[in-house]
Amino acid sequence: MSEQMFKVPLCFSCKRFHWDKDMRCEAYPDGIPNEIIWSKVYHTEPYKGDHGLTFLDEDAPSDRQDSTLSEEVPSAGN
Repeated sequence: MSEQMFKVPLCFSCKRFHWDKDMRCEAYPDGIPNEIIWSKVYHTEPYKGDHGLTFLDEDAPSDRQDSTLSEEVPSAGN
């Protein structure tokens, strides 16, 4: 008897994945392709229809800063 392994989709560890939207994400708002869901393609590189958005590790530090944090605010009296 052969054993079949189930691989957890990389999508489940992606910041772009939306748990509340039936296997959808920012890259694939109309549904993630089966090739990616079934781990036949690892979406760490661009893939057809992804709008230029690839896997973004949910544990990776964010390189985006809130624009309000980087704005200079004039001090009182100047």
